[in-house]
Amino acid sequence: MRFCGTTDWMSAKAISWAVFNCCCNTDLAICYRRYEGSELKYFLNYGVSIAILLSAFSAHAQQFPKGKWEVTTQTIMPHIMTPMPIHTNVICVNNKTQGKPPIAVHESCEFFDYKIIDNDASWQMKCKGELKMNGAGRIIFSSDKYKGSAIIKMKMPESEPMEIDHTYTGRRIGDC
Repeated sequence: MRFCGTTDWMSAKAISWAVFNCCCNTDLAICYRRYEGSELKYFLNYGVSIAILLSAFSAHAQQFPKGKWEVTTQTIMPHIMTPMPIHTNVICVNNKTQGKPPIAVHESCEFFDYKIIDNDASWQMKCKGELKMNGAGRIIFSSDKYKGSAIIKMKMPESEPMEIDHTYTGRRIGDC
């Protein structure tokens, strides 16, 4: 019996390394099939399950820092030659707003698929009403500042769809 180039007389530690090496350097499904008839399939099943659980916990463990944030938004509409004015808003990030990105949007907009992994937050959004919009955004943050962007697609009545680019900078200015 061979495990990714090792022989069955090798120590358990060496076999574990061989399994790890195989799984890291090949497709996981191929590696699983390779070890399906052995007791190492349990290692693969439990190892992969534990890795998935740990990554899920680490993805949700990080939160955007709470506090009062000054957010500056630059809007670029490629079809309009006149630059849009820069807007600055103050946003409070607290327990009620933890499931949303710290940006200013119209009240008809809803966020979904909001994820924070390490210091990287991303989201999808959809706005209802007369101006139907949808888009996606991302910010990279630290404890006191962030930078990011979003691309919004908008459909106005009786006109062609339009893409709007937003860039964001934020800085924490205190507590709420």
